[in-house]
Amino acid sequence: MAKLHHNGRSKTRVVILQYPLLESDAWRCLPAPACKIFIEMRRRFNGRNNGDISLSYREAADVAGCSKSSAMRHMAALVVHGFIDLHNKGMMRNRRATTWYLTMEHCEYHTSYPTHRWREFKHL
Repeated sequence: MAKLHHNGRSKTRVVILQYPLLESDAWRCLPAPACKIFIEMRRRFNGRNNGDISLSYREAADVAGCSKSSAMRHMAALVVHGFIDLHNKGMMRNRRATTWYLTMEHCEYHTSYPTHRWREFKHL
């Protein structure tokens, strides 16, 4: 039995992937490892931290089951396909992680509304 909050809602969190996103050209053209990385980014999104979602290339490689250089390519594909954008580039010497934002969610750092750039992607 699932544990419940005091208001009766389940404490179980879910990752939502809406049908328009899953049916888009942008999603269908993504390689499977990039899809895994995107799902991990959605998992890290808590409804308030868009723009502060950190995921290193090493962590992405672990999630996708690939090398770090492949993870970099897959994350670049997520940017090109319009699912994520870079918010702040991390710096190794300052031990600051790179942060990302999801284009289908509100991001107070970038714009006041979701950009949904993935809708504009057209497969050649």
